[in-house]
Amino acid sequence: MVDESPIVLIDVPVLEFHGLDDGAYVNESLNDTWESMGRDFTLVTLPGIGHNSQNTGDIQFVTTMLRSWLEMQKSRQ
Repeated sequence: MVDESPIVLIDVPVLEFHGLDDGAYVNESLNDTWESMGRDFTLVTLPGIGHNSQNTGDIQFVTTMLRSWLEMQKSRQ
């Protein structure tokens, strides 16, 4: 069964981390994901990292990126 409901735009800023060696989602699943975003969409790809990239990758990098992104969002309000 395929859900044919229209996609509702997400009207909040989105930060997505994606491990490029993720076995749960193929890299092609990233194609056009930004089209469903009504506002800012930031995609951070992590080479050599699998699923749960925020926990299994370079945690310091992810933490620093997340904090920087949150500060940027805060300054835009």
